[in-house]
Amino acid sequence: MNHPISVPLNTIDDVLPALPHMLGFYPTDSLVIVTMHDHPSGQTRLGATVRLDLPTTQEYTEFVSFLANVHGPFQRLRPDGLMLFVITDSAPDEGQRLPHHRLVDQLNDALPAVGFPVRTALWTPALRHGAEWFSYLDPTLRGTVGDPQASVLGAELTARGSVLFSSREDICALISPERDGATAAEWAVKLDGLGLDDTHTDAVDERVEAITEAIAGIAGDAYPDEDSLVRILHWISDRRVRDALLPTALGEHADAAENLWITLVRKAPAPEIADVATLLAVSTYVRGEGALAHIAINRALEADPEHTLADLIRHALDSGIPPSEFAQFLQHYTDTTN
Repeated sequence: MNHPISVPLNTIDDVLPALPHMLGFYPTDSLVIVTMHDHPSGQTRLGATVRLDLPTTQEYTEFVSFLANVHGPFQRLRPDGLMLFVITDSAPDEGQRLPHHRLVDQLNDALPAVGFPVRTALWTPALRHGAEWFSYLDPTLRGTVGDPQASVLGAELTARGSVLFSSREDICALISPERDGATAAEWAVKLDGLGLDDTHTDAVDERVEAITEAIAGIAGDAYPDEDSLVRILHWISDRRVRDALLPTALGEHADAAENLWITLVRKAPAPEIADVATLLAVSTYVRGEGALAHIAINRALEADPEHTLADLIRHALDSGIPPSEFAQFLQHYTDTTN
């Protein structure tokens, strides 16, 4: 989430259908955790929204230790409470105990012990309109999921520019290799043909300016041709060019820049994809699109496991640094490098 949203403490019926909007997609087989921050007004501010794959029973102990660790995702956020949502279509067991009840029990023991009380813990088979939900903490508490399309919080997030995907797979498809990688293979040949270019400072400045002009052109519906795109990708492989383009995530044409990064990620071969995927991760992270940022940074590290900047961004995502705080870092970077 890019900005905090205030809701009354008891609005489970508002929060549940808003979860897909808060994540950017409809989660399945997931543990979703929402941080809660008390406000003097008496309302509770929702903070970060974290989605994790549900662990196997053999992984429970390690999973709980990670979340309760001093270096875990909540230590930096310092929430006053947590909301846990288990989303899986697994049925209750023969004793009518909810799926993953042992995991929730362990979390409810471990997290309050490090200062993060679990205020809500619910199970639902799916975040769809009319699906039943049940409480792990109070067996008498139950209800049905409201319509995500009619969610008040969802409407506000949509108004802020958030995009809702049907699934995480749909987000992956947004930056999947074009033509099953055939374009990347063709581009690899073209990139090899470019050879070594001048690396003096003037050349770097000229390339940054040319890419910035291309981004402005995209904002005006003038898209670069393929040869220009290959050349831009080649230039971005220069760390100095890439770093000079990081502030585009905050600039006037941030959407156009992100459009360019998505296009290049879909077409780029390894290892060139690593730098532009990192630029995409930065752009989407600043906008609060954590799911797409994670997918982009994973693409970068798959292409280059030793990529320093991509690794730093991954650690920032994993440690729960809020997008607004990350944007402040980028703004400071812009101010000190201009």
